[in-house]
Amino acid sequence: MVLKINLKTFQNIKNRLKEEIHILSQYKNILQAYAKTNYDLSKYKNLGCIALIFPKKYKNQIWIFKEMIETKIKYKIDIYISNFDRKKVVALVFYDKRFDKAIDEEIFKKGTIKIELPEEYLEKTFEESIIFIEQKKKIIDQKLLSIDKKIEAFIGENFCFLKGVEIFCNDRLDELKILQNFIESKHLVVITGWIPEKKI
Repeated sequence: MVLKINLKTFQNIKNRLKEEIHILSQYKNILQAYAKTNYDLSKYKNLGCIALIFPKKYKNQIWIFKEMIETKIKYKIDIYISNFDRKKVVALVFYDKRFDKAIDEEIFKKGTIKIELPEEYLEKTFEESIIFIEQKKKIIDQKLLSIDKKIEAFIGENFCFLKGVEIFCNDRLDELKILQNFIESKHLVVITGWIPEKKI
């Protein structure tokens, strides 16, 4: 049905935009964590980069993880750790992109969620990256407002039909709920429900 497809399309676009804002916020938090250090991340711009965020109590285990990865891929990787917040740390892992799959497999085994940091953020200064992220978030916010207006207009134009569908669905649900209203014993059966007046 066209109405259903249009509403679903709007909702899918909205969900994608919200996810993008969430990801941009994560990038910003990671970059802010590293801005407090003196690491020069720009030298890694041609390498793959992932951020691993985990509780501080597991901070030392990242070096075990590093050793396991290097043993598996027979290649050195670089890791920098910084405080993410009061309870968590973030580790930036830099590696040759040829080993994407092998590193993914190791991360998946540990049940860790990774965040891929795009190359474009390593090429910019911290200030440039933050401005870039904030600008992208503003553009997405504007798109979300536009989508909300389209959804409102769509519902307004099709209100009667949508209301009819809602009434039909509620009536059908009431019919199905009647099955829950059966009362019975060894000598008695009582059924409660409803019937159109003209069929009494």
